[in-house]
Amino acid sequence: MIDNGSKAGTAHKARSSPIQVNGAAILVYGPTGRSGEPLGYISKSLNAFGDYYFTTDCTAAMLNPQLYSGALTNPAKPRGYANVGFTSFSNPTFSTSSYNFAYMGGTPSNGEGASYFVESNVWSLGANNELISTWVNPDGNPAHTEIGYVPGAYNGIVISGNLSEFSDAYYEAEDTTPIRLFLADQFTCVT
Repeated sequence: MIDNGSKAGTAHKARSSPIQVNGAAILVYGPTGRSGEPLGYISKSLNAFGDYYFTTDCTAAMLNPQLYSGALTNPAKPRGYANVGFTSFSNPTFSTSSYNFAYMGGTPSNGEGASYFVESNVWSLGANNELISTWVNPDGNPAHTEIGYVPGAYNGIVISGNLSEFSDAYYEAEDTTPIRLFLADQFTCVT
């Protein structure tokens, strides 16, 4: 190319631009809550294990989740399940002194047909639109839960009665990060 001072041969560089996304999203913040910028989003699709996951890619965020009477639904219905709930593959009794846990995934609305312990009607809305999860133990009592994401498990989202006990108990979970989830009416995606 010969540089003769003409701008005809130069191309515009691609730029990132904010895109207003119409609808709600689930924003992920750190353990101190809704201050500063969100860390990322809950995915609209499922990871290799069949779980929802933490993502920093706003174009992969779950859009327009609906919260109604404790049930959180994803309009994308990955693998045919609209409900966003939790599945425990081991002991379904949670306490603040145990490492028992459940992964966030697509669940049937009533747990029917599940070969594991499934809860789908677990959500309530707290201050500042925080999504609060409540696991109900087999004895019918609600259990305290903490939410985290597990980088060693494809950024899967988990609940446990005690995330420290959980991360100490499983090698893949040693870098589990406590998070808090907030429902945002609108969010801006920069691509």
